[in-house]
Amino acid sequence: MTAPSVASYMRLTPHRWSAAFNNFGVQDREAAVRICPVFRESVMEDVSEKFHFEFRASDAAASPYLFLAALIRAGTSGLDEALAMPNVTDTDLTTVGDSELADLGVARLPRSLADALDRLSQSQWARGAFGETLVDAYLRHKRSEVEQLNDLSDAEICAKYAAAY
Repeated sequence: MTAPSVASYMRLTPHRWSAAFNNFGVQDREAAVRICPVFRESVMEDVSEKFHFEFRASDAAASPYLFLAALIRAGTSGLDEALAMPNVTDTDLTTVGDSELADLGVARLPRSLADALDRLSQSQWARGAFGETLVDAYLRHKRSEVEQLNDLSDAEICAKYAAAY
């Protein structure tokens, strides 16, 4: 729901300053969740007032309502389940093997909208958070979009989205 277009996955690849893995990083423009740099103007300044983070696995094609609902629900679910904070990554994850990624609790994000929709269809969390009706309607709508763009080049896909947005 945060990268809802076929074109979204052209950007969500390694080494494009966007997220390719579900990692948490500090000052890492390729982390899915990034703690941004904080600059102090004085030693006495409270940097907590400047602290912020970014969710980088999204783009402007996302519905702001579904995007925010998903982020808020994910956050509250993490709190309700007392999930531990993820490991902070500080390396190029494309150079890390699958077993080390698993040890870090990191996985590759979907490589296409079709892959993301397959994951969504299997997600009991999403069905609980959004309800069966919304998830099923979303899946039907987005799978139709994938089918319509299936045989087009990247340039043609981008042109279709440019015309729509």
